[in-house]
Formats: sequence, structure tokens, C-alpha cells
Amino acid sequence: MPITDGKSHRQWLFTLDSRAVLGQQLVSWCKAMKGKGFTITIYTDNAREFINASNKQYFDTVGIEVVTSPPYDATRNGVAERANGITEDRTRGALIAAN
Repeated sequence: MPITDGKSHRQWLFTLDSRAVLGQQLVSWCKAMKGKGFTITIYTDNAREFINASNKQYFDTVGIEVVTSPPYDATRNGVAERANGITEDRTRGALIAAN
């Protein structure tokens, strides 16, 4: 799961065993960033792994704004889509080199 800072374009990459823990990892990352004093706005597609009831309640409680992009419109989420592509290409290259 890549997370990209919209201002500095710094990226964090988390490797996870399943999509079921995506929301938990996102909340953990948000807690760490809030602890450092950062203001957080989350831009995401409409993935239910990120925007479920417990995460939404946490985001509302701590003042994190969540903005979702329209379905099937990857152009609105270009920075994240590019980060996904780079991660996929580099991972594929590492797997090919390992064999």
C-alpha cells in the first residue's frame, strides 16, 4: 500500500498480507503522522478497505478529511496511480532478478 504526501511527494510503502488489513494500516499511519503534528487529508478511490465505518468514525473524531475520487476516473488520482505503477514495475523487476 503506497501512501504519497501531496505536497512533498514523499512516499511510504507498506507491504501487507491481505487487503483486509489496509484500513488498520492506514489508521496506524495516520496516528503516527498526527503525533508528529501533521494535518491530514486523505484522497482515495472508493475502496471499502479504506472507508469503512470504524475508519470513518476515527477520521471524524480526529479531524481527518477524506476525499474520494469518482469511480473509474484514475486521472483524478494521478500521483497515487503513478506510485502504484512504479511500485509494480520495481517489484516485478526484483522478482525476475531473484529467479
